[in-house]
Amino acid sequence: MTELPLLAQPYPDNKPWVDLMAYIEPSWRTGMNTASFHFNGLIEGNTAHLHLRTRRGTNSIVALNLPEMFVPEGNKMLQAFSPWHDFSIGMHLRTDGTLRLYMPGRNLADGSLEDLSFQYSYTRKAA
Repeated sequence: MTELPLLAQPYPDNKPWVDLMAYIEPSWRTGMNTASFHFNGLIEGNTAHLHLRTRRGTNSIVALNLPEMFVPEGNKMLQAFSPWHDFSIGMHLRTDGTLRLYMPGRNLADGSLEDLSFQYSYTRKAA
């Protein structure tokens, strides 16, 4: 099992969130070094939770090679948001541990997509 850095918790917690920033594609890491921009994960039994808030990126791939414990049992489509766009943004979480933008007909990987954010819970692949 991959050892991930635990995030500081305000209260004692036997299920701490972990820091997944190391898996963010490099162009999306720009400006994500503050508490406002992050990629966190939590495992509760067979359920995985992800919370992402980015600054800006220039690649359709947002995260690569997520740890096995965060790989879904099947490919998942999820909805992300940006306060600067009046439409929702599709994200594709794949069984190979890749998280990518999914917006057919739109080029959002050109650096114009700012403050991308989502929180998502799903059934993870059985160990």
